Order: sequence, then structure tokens, then C-alpha cells
Amino acid sequence: MGLHAGRRRSKRAARLQRADLRARDGNNGRYYPQADARLANNPDLAPGINCCAVCARQFITKVCPVSRRVRYCSAHHMLLDAKARAPSMRVLRTLEMLQDDGAPVEIERDEMGLSRLANDGFGVVEITPPAWAYAETMSYPLSVTHCLTALSPFRKVTKRARSDAIRIVIMGASDAEAAAAPHVWLDCFRQAGLRGSFTVVLVGPELSAQEPTEAWKETCDVRLEYLCETAEDVLEEADAIVGFNLGLTVDAYDWGATLEKLPAGKPIAFFTNSLPELKAELEVYELVCRVRTCRPNPFRSPRWRQSTSMANDIYRRHSYVVAGTVEV
Repeated sequence: MGLHAGRRRSKRAARLQRADLRARDGNNGRYYPQADARLANNPDLAPGINCCAVCARQFITKVCPVSRRVRYCSAHHMLLDAKARAPSMRVLRTLEMLQDDGAPVEIERDEMGLSRLANDGFGVVEITPPAWAYAETMSYPLSVTHCLTALSPFRKVTKRARSDAIRIVIMGASDAEAAAAPHVWLDCFRQAGLRGSFTVVLVGPELSAQEPTEAWKETCDVRLEYLCETAEDVLEEADAIVGFNLGLTVDAYDWGATLEKLPAGKPIAFFTNSLPELKAELEVYELVCRVRTCRPNPFRSPRWRQSTSMANDIYRRHSYVVAGTVEV
């Protein structure tokens, strides 16, 4: 009896592990034929969020009892969607505690210490919104440092960064990327053995207008510059280019003009939120650069997020990175 019970527990643990692996890649939901016509006629419908996850009817009578975040028009459709919903149910339940979105946490100093961040990701123990928001903000400078120290296209820049001044352009930046102070960026670079000075240019339509940081001249070897418009004018002077979650397959974001002006021979890295998103955008990456490496990002955001277009689509920001050399 005990042996059989142990086997059942091991099988259950294996199922939970497989479900967790599927959840990490995001896009666990699925579109059903019953919803095609309604979704085509009304682009504002989001299955499971403001309409039934199966048929897209706006008559809601049932909500997933586990996640409490996926909506249906009937118990039959809730049962029909159970398999697609299973990998993300536990994560969706925790989103209530983590506050899906909030104001970026301004980090003037490394208050929690880089020692709290393990090599395989984040070691944040307390599940509280401030702790997760802090770790999410920290993931941006750590991800850029990962590019400079671990990705082969950036080797030449890395050698220069050990002693000389380099310029890094970050495309797709928002206020979350800009929340870390220059000293925090510098701590990340110094922990990786990069002893040079850095100018980090943050570019993105969602970035609030800010003045460049000037304290670097006296106390810090990192200068942050903020551009709310396009990146074409600053690309030529860049030593390295990084794109965070550009949404190249989304019509709302138009990076076409910027990608056409990428300077040839420069190392470039693109971060995406999930594996399906990476596969969809890989064709665009291959048009603008010679892809040399594609791997999970060890410093992805620790905070799960729910997509605004499908209830079962959950992801972590910049979970994967593709790196290469510009060949435009």
C-alpha cells in the first residue's frame, strides 16, 4: 500500500512539474472555433477576461473556482477548457496577491543586496508586491549585464567594458527599466568584473520624459539618458544594442524604421516574454541580424503576469533572449 501511494505521489509530482514547465512558456490558453466569428467582429474581446474563454459570448455565468480569473458562459465550457486552463490555474490564483501592475519601484541604492539574487534567477523569499516589484526592476540591469558577460556576440564589447567607456542603447524601455538608479546599474556591471564607464540610453514610446542623470560625473561611472521617441538618431554611436519586449508582431508597435537603420556589425540582443512569442518573432530577428544564440534568460522578471488578450496566457517579462550581429 505504501509503495503504491509513493508511486501515485511521484506521478502527481511529475504532472505538476510538467504543468509548471508549460506555464513558464506562457500562452497556455487556446482559441476555439466557436469563438472565431465573435472575435473577428469585435477585436476588443479577450477570451476568459471579458467574455467566455471558449465561445467568446459576453454572457458570463461561471468563473474558474481555482484561479478565480477565467470566465465562462456555462459549466460545460468551463469543463471543456479544463485541460488548457490547468497549467496556469495556480499562477493565476497568486496574481491576486502580487498586484498585477503598479508604479515602478524607484531604486536609489541596492537595498536588498545583489547577494539575494541567485545565478539561476531571483531568490526573493517574501511574496509581497514591493519585493516582487523590486526584483522586476533589478532584472533589467542584470539582463543587460548577462548580455555583456555571457553572450558570444558581445565579446568584443565586453573586452572594452573592462576598462574603456561604452555606450548601450536599450530599445523598448519603459518606466520600469528606468527605475533603477545609476549606482544600481554600476553595481551590476562591477559584480560582473566590468570596470569601464557606461552610458545607457533608454529609448521607448512608453518612457516618461526625464533629464539625463548628472551625478555620474562625480560619484558614478554610469550615465543614464532617456529618449521618449525613436532610436534612429542614437544607434550609430552605440557599442551594443538591446531590445526589451519590442512586440515586433504587434501592430500597435512600429519599430520598422528603427530596425532598418541598425548599424551593421553591432552586437544586438532581443528579449521576449514567452517561447511562443520568441518563435513568432524569430523570423524578424533573422532578417536584421545573424542569430548566434537563443536561450532562457536567467534574470527574467520573477513576477507572473496575465495577458490582456487571453485569460490563460501568463508570462514573465523577458524570459528568453536571442543575440546576434546586425547584418542589415
